[in-house]
Amino acid sequence: MTEPLTYAVHICRTRAELEAARGPWREFLADGSVDAGVFCDPEAVDQLVCFEGGDRVALAEAFRGGARVALLPFELKPIPLPLAIGLWQLAVVRPLTLRLFNFDFATREPAARMRLLAGALDALKGAVACDLVLVSNCVLENAARTAPAGFPRGAVIRGVQPTYMIDMPASFGEYVSGLSRTTRQNYRWKVGRMRRECGGTMILKRYGAPDAMDELYAHMMAVWERSWKGRLSAYAPADAAFLKRMARGGWVRSYVLFVGDTPVAYVQGYQYRARYVRERSGYDAAWQKYSPGGVLTWMIMEDLFSSDAPRVVDFDFGYNEYKKILGTREQVRGELWAPSSAKGSRVLVARRFCDGIYRAGKAAVGRLGVIEGLKRRMKKGARNAPGRNR
Repeated sequence: MTEPLTYAVHICRTRAELEAARGPWREFLADGSVDAGVFCDPEAVDQLVCFEGGDRVALAEAFRGGARVALLPFELKPIPLPLAIGLWQLAVVRPLTLRLFNFDFATREPAARMRLLAGALDALKGAVACDLVLVSNCVLENAARTAPAGFPRGAVIRGVQPTYMIDMPASFGEYVSGLSRTTRQNYRWKVGRMRRECGGTMILKRYGAPDAMDELYAHMMAVWERSWKGRLSAYAPADAAFLKRMARGGWVRSYVLFVGDTPVAYVQGYQYRARYVRERSGYDAAWQKYSPGGVLTWMIMEDLFSSDAPRVVDFDFGYNEYKKILGTREQVRGELWAPSSAKGSRVLVARRFCDGIYRAGKAAVGRLGVIEGLKRRMKKGARNAPGRNR
């Protein structure tokens, strides 16, 4: 008969208290049977939490028969949440939020993550006072927008999207042979076309050492500023200080594609416990015609097989067609929000109301063809942007 699960909660209000918890935490992660993501490592958590203004860490632990089977690190801090209808921002609220760093928390029972998470939230209810609980990148059993059974009443799922991964075979050739013939031809043609366009000066550079992070950050920002993301001031790369701290743990594996000395595309990524995560990426809009993002992705896949190959490549949250084409496995993910106070319940109700108005308006505009027209104009503007490098 399977032993029942029990839970314990520890609150770390200072860095010294977090340091005291590292021993058993590290011992648990050292077990080869434990599955965990990079943002569950105590060194990474130490970099993510500032412990200023009342910010603190809540560690929820699950035990079965006295043996630890899961460790879930949460951050407790006020998070600014916009109440907006599309780009029209009505207000910004700052509910005290208990946020799980990532759904890939450390556990010996990865198939039971949902049940372990629900039990941890129940244990935290009486130990931590907050307004909301947030689980980012939460893997769901289906695309339903309702919270799974066992979660707090009023919990909602937002931003449901498919996410794609690659279960890495033994070699790049074996991986490529599993893709469709059209995909293989398209990517090889794109790489060859861009190489010819830049006169053979196309270079891929990998970054991982702490003393290379300033250079990496400068190149990523140069590309980001010339990308559509930079024009919208969205999805900027992580700052150099954060990258250095992550690199000291040996986890940074990022790439920049150069044409001559000019960076034209980048991927900010991490590799931890044989799992590679592509977190952010961008490309120079002036090179859009030559698919620099696709070229970089193909070259990265070759490099991943050539040195310190991970077992899994995770394209991370957010849907793109190339992720579906190149992936070998799909998951449905979203943000799980659960209220823990009357204020938290009001915030979630207000956000659902705004989201409903936005979806109705977007559907109406879509029927008029306005969105597609704007997309065509943006792409045309990117192609005609000055500063394209040859």
